[in-house]
Amino acid sequence: MRYSGRIKALTSIGLTSLVLGILIYLAEPSTVISNVRDAETRFLVLAVICANLSLPIYALVWKHMLSLVDIHLNYAESLRLQLAGVFINNITPFGNIGGETVLTFIISRHLDVKPGKVFSALFTSGLINFAPMATLILTGAVMLGYWEIILLVPLVFLGIKALSLINYRPELPSRIQSFTSDFRDSMSMIKGSKRKILVLLGITHTWILFDILSIALIGLAYGLNLFTLQILVIVPLARAANFVPTPGGSGPYEIALAGLLSTFTALNLGEGVLVAVTYRAITYYIGLLIGYIALNSLQIKKIKTG
Repeated sequence: MRYSGRIKALTSIGLTSLVLGILIYLAEPSTVISNVRDAETRFLVLAVICANLSLPIYALVWKHMLSLVDIHLNYAESLRLQLAGVFINNITPFGNIGGETVLTFIISRHLDVKPGKVFSALFTSGLINFAPMATLILTGAVMLGYWEIILLVPLVFLGIKALSLINYRPELPSRIQSFTSDFRDSMSMIKGSKRKILVLLGITHTWILFDILSIALIGLAYGLNLFTLQILVIVPLARAANFVPTPGGSGPYEIALAGLLSTFTALNLGEGVLVAVTYRAITYYIGLLIGYIALNSLQIKKIKTG
């Protein structure tokens, strides 16, 4: 690595370290530790494992979707990129989005691949990994008779159909036109692999089941029963708050989860807050720490194909 490259890498690591330190300080770790001390350890450990299983599952989807546009990474590299994206999502004020955009240009620069091509794979991966939330909320709504939620489906479908009929294409700068052209070309490659996408959809549906189990296990750790049908609707609805424009959805997610738990289960608001804050501690802050390591590793070790 050249001297200028080392300075750039050290500066980047220094800035991310500063951001990490500030976020940990603002999180008041002493309060979190005080709450966790009251939990039964065995259930909490299982909750930590279940809550973070989404990350290796997401990475598997990324690996296979990138391969569809001829970007071949091994699983370890895909996981490293996924974790780096988690850190970016957790520090930028765009909710649980933004990491894919930054990683598009990181991958493009490292591998000398067109950004539009990379983004098509990451964008589709995001849709695939989001699908389990929609499936679960509809399943829960049917089982519990929340027909108002089910009626949203045809409205969303009609809205998407209406947008697709609008044939408005404003004149764009040449650089953006090139990006969108590469994006469309790569999307056509992805559309030709429907069978593989269906398999990935099946695999990615497992993460939300583990996510539900993690919240139920947190409840058990505090002596609370969350093994109810309502949890099938609560978890995906609360997850939607992750897309509110705060770092990683932090704040709105806890409010949403605590409020939904206290509304649809036997928990009072204080118990709902305890479960929500614990869940945030074992996901957001664990993701922040390992994502910090992954992102800074990209400054030291370049992405390799294979």
